[in-house]
Amino acid sequence: AVGVCKPTGEIVIGPPHDVVFEKGDSLIVVKKDDDALVVSKEPGHKVELTPQPLPVKEEVRGLIIGIQPILQPVLKEYAGYLSAGSTIFIVGNQESFDQHVQSEVVDMLNLAGINMVLLDANPNKKIAMDALLDETQPDSVLALVNQEAADKEAEDERIMRTLIYLRDYRRRNQLSYSITCEMLD
Repeated sequence: AVGVCKPTGEIVIGPPHDVVFEKGDSLIVVKKDDDALVVSKEPGHKVELTPQPLPVKEEVRGLIIGIQPILQPVLKEYAGYLSAGSTIFIVGNQESFDQHVQSEVVDMLNLAGINMVLLDANPNKKIAMDALLDETQPDSVLALVNQEAADKEAEDERIMRTLIYLRDYRRRNQLSYSITCEMLD
C-alpha cells in the first residue's frame, strides 16, 4: 500500500504505520514497479476486515542475519513491542555491531528486558545455517542484505540462498517461524 484516498478526494501518500482508516477511505496499492498510479472509485473486490487481536507470545526468539544500517531502527522497534524475556540473536561481529548500533539502543533493549546475543557465525553454507537454527530456535528470522555490496547480483544470490536454507530447515523440521528477507534488485 502506498497511500489512502479520503472520501473528500484528498490523497495521502505514504501514510504512517499508525494510520486509522475511516469509513469511505480507499487504499491505494501499486501492483508492479513503474505502473501508473490509478485511484479507482470502485474497488476490484470489496474485502470486509474484522479486527483480530494479535497473538502475543510471552517470550519471542528472533534471529537477525547480518548487521546493516537498518539494524538500529529494527532494534528500536523490537524494544517497543517484544515482551520482556525475549531474545534477539544477531549474526555478525562486534566491530560491525558497534559501528551500526548506538549504545542507547542496547540500553533500550536492556530496559525492556530483552536479551541480545551477538553470534559471530557465517551461515552461508547449509550445514552452518542448520547449526545456527538448531542453536537459536527462532520464532522469526530477518535476513538483511548488504546495501553497499559492490556486486549486487552476488548479494541477491547470497540472500536467496539464505532464504532457501531457512525455508528448507523450516520444512524439514515442521516448524512455522516467519522469514523476512531484503533484496537489492
